[in-house]
Amino acid sequence: MDSDEQIVAMLRALGNPVRWEIFLAIAQLETTNRTAIALETGYLNTAWHHISILVKSGLVLRDEIDTKDVLFSINKDALQLLAGVLGEIATQ
Repeated sequence: MDSDEQIVAMLRALGNPVRWEIFLAIAQLETTNRTAIALETGYLNTAWHHISILVKSGLVLRDEIDTKDVLFSINKDALQLLAGVLGEIATQ
């Protein structure tokens, strides 16, 4: 995925209010698992779907600890890329 496609994917992912809330929860919890995210946000039935879209967009990193436990965290490099592009647009 080139950088323009990645920017569009990140914006699209964050454009959904549920994913935005889940993204903020992951940022607040720093490194966390799906259960903690679902409990924090209340999206028990749909958390996995939304987390997977955030991962696919590049905004969230997935780290498999073992076959039963997966941790999620914010991809700060992707977030800096997005912030940089938006910052450039804001200063034009």
